[in-house]
Order: sequence, then structure tokens, then C-alpha cells
Amino acid sequence: VRNAEVGSSSLLPSTKVTDAKDPGLTSRVFRFSGIRHPASGVRCDQSVRLTLHALPLAVVRLAPDASVPGWATGGWFSSVTRTPSELSMICEARRVPDGMTAERGFVALAVDGPLPFDAVGVLASMTAPLAAEHLSILAVCTYDTDYVLVREADLDRAVAALEGAGHVVRRLERG
Repeated sequence: VRNAEVGSSSLLPSTKVTDAKDPGLTSRVFRFSGIRHPASGVRCDQSVRLTLHALPLAVVRLAPDASVPGWATGGWFSSVTRTPSELSMICEARRVPDGMTAERGFVALAVDGPLPFDAVGVLASMTAPLAAEHLSILAVCTYDTDYVLVREADLDRAVAALEGAGHVVRRLERG
């Protein structure tokens, strides 16, 4: 495909992506240039497919020398980061015991991956329309993909901003 026009956007050549877990499964990822969010006018250089994971998450803070508790590593999503000033964990909110220093009420939007390491602007293409709508986010990047966490209370606005910028969002319910 060569620079086919998609509305006011240009479709750039596609990239073949192989699923790391199933090398026989491949898909084509198309990159877009010139997509503008209709309300904000924010330009995004890429359109991505996102999966919304609606199970609430929490961001938890412990002392920098604390051990990682078992409840923080179970469930469908777990991210642990240790710095000199804190041990920060993101996990399912329902797993976090009462009394912990935690911010609850986040949901995750995952870029359908895997993404190549030389992909440029994927996260920026998501955060620009969210920032234009004054929505706060937390970003988590893994080996395979990127996640953007937004407050549950802001979810409808976030999805509208992302779809308005040309992204495709599908919902995945987990129990």
C-alpha cells in the first residue's frame, strides 16, 4: 500500500508484525499520518488499536526497601517498580488490602501488540488527545506493548478523545 488517502490522512506503508507467542500468527499494522482530533485539532501521527481492560486497578506505594507482597503480583495485571525513593506497584484494586497507601480507580487501555522496539510516537499518539482534554494518565510500557491508565471516572471522555483522534478502542471485560 502506498500513501493511500484515508479522509484527510495518509496511510503509510504497513508493517508485518509476528506474535511472539505464536510465530505463525502475523498481522499488518498500518501507520497513519495527519490524523487530527476534531475538537482539539491535536495531530496524531499514528492510529492504533486499543483494548480497554475495565477491571479496576490501583497504584500502591511502599517504602523503597519493602518486599514485594504476594497480593501485588497476582491477577491479570501487575507492574512493580523500585526506585531509591519508593516501591511502586500497579495491580488489581480488589487485591490491595485496606490501609495501604494507594490510588484506586484506574482502568487500562492497552495497545494491541506486540510493538517493535523501534516504533516511534505510539504513546505520544495516545497521550496528546488525552492531554488536550485535560485528562491525567499513567503510562506503563512492557516488552511487548504500552498501557495507558486513566481514571474510571474519566473513561468515557478518554475513549471519546482517543476515538476522535482516529484510534480504535474495543472493550474486554474480565471477572
